[in-house]
Amino acid sequence: MERLRYKFIIVILSIFLISPIYSKEKPFYLLSKTEQEKLLEKLINTMKKKKHPYLLFNKIEETAGWKNRDKEPWKTYFIQIKEAADRNVGIPYTWKGPRTGAIAHTDDIYANPVNAGFMYQVTKDKKYLKKAADLLKKATGLPPYTRWSKRHHGRVIGREMIKYAVGYDLIKEGLSPEEDKAIRDNLAKIADKACLSYSKWNNNHDRLILACGLGAMACALADYEGNTTTKPIDWLRRGTVNLFLKDDYKWPDGLRLKGEREIVRPALSGAVRPGGSIHGYFSYWSGPFTKWLIIYSHATGRNALEDFPIARGIVNVILTEALPTRTGSHHCTNLQSYWWHYHVLFHLVSPEERGLFKWYEKDPGVDKLRWRRTWGCVWGGVFSFCFYNPGLPSAEPNWKTFYSPKAELCVFRKDWSLDSDWLLFNCENYPSDSHRWMLHNDNMSFEYYSRGDYLLADNGEVKGRMYGYGPTYASGHNTLLIDGKGVMKENISKKAFKFINPARFIDHCVGPYLEFIRAKINVTHVEKNPLKGVYAERLDFPVEWIRTILYPGRDYFVVIDTAKSDGKHSYQTLYHLTSFNIIKTKSRNDPGKVIGKLFVGKSKVNWDKDVKTDILTGKNPIRIIKEYKGVSSVRWYTDNVLKKKVELSLITIPEPEKVIVGRTWGHIAMFEPPFSGSSEVDHPFVSFYSTGKDITRMTLILTRYTDEEKYTVKKINSAEGYGFLVSRGGKMDIIFKGNGKLENGKVEIEGKITYLRIEDGKVKQGILIDGRKITYKGEEIVNIEKPIPHLAFNINPEEIYIHLNTGDSLPNIRLNCGISVNKGFIQEEREDWKWGGKPHPLFKEEKPFGGVSKEGKFISFKLENKGIYALKLKGGGK
Repeated sequence: MERLRYKFIIVILSIFLISPIYSKEKPFYLLSKTEQEKLLEKLINTMKKKKHPYLLFNKIEETAGWKNRDKEPWKTYFIQIKEAADRNVGIPYTWKGPRTGAIAHTDDIYANPVNAGFMYQVTKDKKYLKKAADLLKKATGLPPYTRWSKRHHGRVIGREMIKYAVGYDLIKEGLSPEEDKAIRDNLAKIADKACLSYSKWNNNHDRLILACGLGAMACALADYEGNTTTKPIDWLRRGTVNLFLKDDYKWPDGLRLKGEREIVRPALSGAVRPGGSIHGYFSYWSGPFTKWLIIYSHATGRNALEDFPIARGIVNVILTEALPTRTGSHHCTNLQSYWWHYHVLFHLVSPEERGLFKWYEKDPGVDKLRWRRTWGCVWGGVFSFCFYNPGLPSAEPNWKTFYSPKAELCVFRKDWSLDSDWLLFNCENYPSDSHRWMLHNDNMSFEYYSRGDYLLADNGEVKGRMYGYGPTYASGHNTLLIDGKGVMKENISKKAFKFINPARFIDHCVGPYLEFIRAKINVTHVEKNPLKGVYAERLDFPVEWIRTILYPGRDYFVVIDTAKSDGKHSYQTLYHLTSFNIIKTKSRNDPGKVIGKLFVGKSKVNWDKDVKTDILTGKNPIRIIKEYKGVSSVRWYTDNVLKKKVELSLITIPEPEKVIVGRTWGHIAMFEPPFSGSSEVDHPFVSFYSTGKDITRMTLILTRYTDEEKYTVKKINSAEGYGFLVSRGGKMDIIFKGNGKLENGKVEIEGKITYLRIEDGKVKQGILIDGRKITYKGEEIVNIEKPIPHLAFNINPEEIYIHLNTGDSLPNIRLNCGISVNKGFIQEEREDWKWGGKPHPLFKEEKPFGGVSKEGKFISFKLENKGIYALKLKGGGK
């Protein structure tokens, strides 16, 4: 009995040690200002009483690395740490490429007391103690050399302070009182000076990284009471309140949203959106940010990801945006990087998140162009040794598509396979103090991957092929051009960082069967000079632009653009045709290209014949190749990374006045060592051109392997609208914009946008947007008392799935399904994505729903409260 009890205690203890750190106390972000101050004081007082070391571990035997020290990768990490400590330098990286990104910005190739301090903990050898102590006594806040000029030393000092804090924590127990005082006084002086200088750093990366370093110093020197102007509680405030909640830095007035008297922004908001999605240049600060999350969580006993939701969003952005090739997205300056910082955060994330990180970490094994850094060539060192623990339990993800207004993204995803569909849509309304992000005129643009290839690219930041930052202007994105010019984000001529033309989601459906997104911009300004992309010009006649993206049956995509204005404009919907399959650029005078064949209608376009002779430059980045009339379809053929042949078809209605075909250049993600050449290559683009005050354009995006069954597409119309009939595999889909009778009167619609899937002569699935009625073969399918923003449904004999947005009314809703309902459940949708939410991060808890009545073939129901809901109605037979 005693042995059983002992085993039970061991099991419980093991579960505790491998589980994420969760605090039962109220999360930091929910506290009032007074409560925040009390918590800061409490944390400082608690850490004062702790015995060093406590920033990373209390005993080295507790760490994942020590338990696995004879296994890889921890064995290699340990060798790296010892070598670095013996050489009195930082971690020696295995790196074959240029010193860019994370490697160039760590400055850890120089003296690092963390390595010597760690070896002292392992060996108790006084030579390591002396080495670390000497480095800390001589610390100045700057390494011997840094690539950064004085105006960016804030970020350098921040990184150094993290090293100082951890190094001191690891050797504190072995120091004499005199040595301890000398080191503490020196480090406190550095932290004090950094804290006082905080608000002078105009670049958000400097403040962000400095805040991380100050937080680490506060934890390491919590009991310091020397003669400094600022104290550890002030440093900790920088690393928590300033960094995650509300910065006291004076933000540019142009960032003030309409009606705001005060700009409430954390330091992070210069680099990320409120939901955690990243504007770009994450490699500048991912390292110190990750280290600070670890230090805060271990030193305080709280979980940084629970205390600060924006931190969780940042950590998880690689999951929310992840391509099927398991890299990040491409938009703005993200460039489809493969991230690695998460591998030391397994102990902080939830089991579900951990499961997805393990998916992300696994090499998809496509080709050498998708080369992924491994544990042998990134980070390494003490943090990886202590915290990399992939053996922790995980769970399968319970979601696929990601939708978040705070992240300003919707990422459609069919599943987690390499062949999956993936489409990322931007919807940006949160201004940043970064011209580099604000001047990407890519609002409401998207990028698209399917069948193992990146087929409709966002050019992102382009600066490797020639001087400058390349086509950040609208013509480099899959967006709408008005009078040949793109929608601006920023009007720099009026006020620095003045955000104009914000986009907002107006409706959506995220569900297991069918999905869509809608967003709107009231366009007042366009690019004054697209090649510069800086100055905005006001439109004499503003344009209301609504973009709807449908994912019918989660099989293919439909893009519906509507534009309204009091004056006449030309409108172009733009599509960039690309592939991972490229010939690299060797030099400015020897450009490369995407490999693919293009057809407009039945005509083959030799889009690439002048790539080598008519060379595109930063000042002259676009060539118009040809204009076509009387056509409305485009086909693009390429081979994906698995050497499978892929066909992409773009079919549009109404027939455009012309199809413009051109050539431009952009960045295609590539990580092939030894990094010779550039992946900034030429590719074709097409635009569908129309003129008028009001226009609507519906475009099918159909992708298949060439040995898959073809789609059959027929254009349909009525006096009040038009659309497509799409057939394949015994399924017939109707996608229609407008009202009217269709297909010889078989279908009658009252709504703005309708999608129906018909199998075996019966309606199985549908979406009705801003509508109230659908009839098929003389029978009502949907009847709603008043139009609502949307009703989506999927019918099978076992379950009826319904997703609806009630809008401002609560009408009675009738659905013809021919199924008796014996049990019902309802889920209200949250306003935003919430990690850890059950049973889905976007939905609240499932509750019983009994408000369904049967009326012959119909079910009828009326909700009690306005909002967005999902209903699951269990069938009990015919």
